[in-house]
Order: sequence, then structure tokens, then C-alpha cells
Amino acid sequence: MKKFTSILCLAFTILVGSMGISTSADFQKGLDAYRNGDFASALREWRPLAEKGDVAAEGKMGLMYRHGLGVPKNNKIAMEWYKLAAEKGHSDAKLIIAADNGDKDAAYKLGGFYIGALGGGDFPTDRVMAREYWKIAAEKGHYGAQKMMNISVPWWKPWKLYGWWRFW
Repeated sequence: MKKFTSILCLAFTILVGSMGISTSADFQKGLDAYRNGDFASALREWRPLAEKGDVAAEGKMGLMYRHGLGVPKNNKIAMEWYKLAAEKGHSDAKLIIAADNGDKDAAYKLGGFYIGALGGGDFPTDRVMAREYWKIAAEKGHYGAQKMMNISVPWWKPWKLYGWWRFW
């Protein structure tokens, strides 16, 4: 009987362990597909994981909906995914929620992720989004964002060059 119990425990451990590996492998397959521009495959891998509560997959689902990658762009659904991920400690999701709620430091940092200056990992490079977040931060008095807005003003619109500076 003791041998049977040991074998049963070993089989259970192997089964549970292999489930964890396949989940990790599925997430990696989705990440590889995402990085290759195959958003439909990324969604097929991540959606089941996200629905089971995988925090990384929830964050990626938010990213997909926020930017309309493989799905129609829908900020409401994106924020629902981000909130689920943020509740579990997902740092990018927390940053996005804070920036969207007007936190100037979060907005500045998120702008850096979108421009690729801060090594934003899998954030798509998007100069328009970067500028939007820097504008939010600049309007709230963030010096670095004000500086970035001056740098990112097109050369043919010099009158906009000093519009973001706040003098005390």
C-alpha cells in the first residue's frame, strides 16, 4: 500500500509539474508570435491563460486590446484586463492605470516606454502615444516631460517650442 501511495504521489507531482511547464510554454509561444507580428496566434495562446488568472497573460491581453493588435481596439476591455493584472502586482498594468488616472510620473515613464527610451520591453514603439503621455505629465508640471515635449516638437513649428515650459 505504501508503494502504491508513493507512486500515486509521484504521478500527481509529474502531472501538476507538466501542467506548469505547458502553461509557461504556451505563454512563451504567444510571446514569440507577438514579437513576430502574428497577433492572432498570440491571442490564441494568451486568452486561455488570462482567463485562468495568469497575471502575465492578463497584462498582454490588456496590451492587445489597448492597441488593437489582433482584436478591435477597445480601451474599456483593455482596462479591465489591466485592472485584473494590477491587482496581482503586474507592474506595467499598474503604471498604465496610474498614468491614465493622471499621475505625472507614471505618464512620463510610460511615454519613455512607448518611445523605446526606457527599454519598454514589449510596448509597441508609438511616438504618438509617447507624446500624449508626455503632454499629460508636462501639463502637470513634470520637468522631464516638459523637456521631452520641447525635443519632440517638429522643427517646422517653432512657436510651440516654449509652450510647455513653466516659469516660476
